[in-house]
Amino acid sequence: KLRLFVIDLSWRGYMQGPDVLKILKNKYINHLYHANTVTTSCTFLQLGGLASRGCADDLKLPQTPQKSDGDDKKWGIWYDVFLDTVDIHYRTRNPNEYGSVLFELDSEILGSLPLGSEVFVTKSNPIHWKLEESESARMFTSAEELQSGLIPGEFAQMLMIRTPGGI
Repeated sequence: KLRLFVIDLSWRGYMQGPDVLKILKNKYINHLYHANTVTTSCTFLQLGGLASRGCADDLKLPQTPQKSDGDDKKWGIWYDVFLDTVDIHYRTRNPNEYGSVLFELDSEILGSLPLGSEVFVTKSNPIHWKLEESESARMFTSAEELQSGLIPGEFAQMLMIRTPGGI
């Protein structure tokens, strides 16, 4: 039996980097974090920035597979760069399952994203998303909602940045 799922990506639940930056600053979130393997991190260094998994894949550059790859493709977020608002693994005192390299970025980077970039903020980790959920159940859909609902240090809430070039 073949099941076809069509994910509607036409909704506009994204925000601009400067709008998200303002909210982060209001909540004293001054750094963003991205953990990855040595292999994938070397690819980032080669490219001069964090790259989406889809971008690295398209360029046939080395990266370590992740258990979320299938979900990222299914949900249409394969070309997004994921950032956390807290160093999760430092807080939990556990090894980082995504890799041993941690990039710590000044949140000000959101103010200088490439033209055409979109920023999404999740309400839950995409590996837990369900088909019957609406986009508004998965992600914050406006700056106002993000201002009232973003909880500093909440592990499930992460930024997804979509840039025209994937880096």
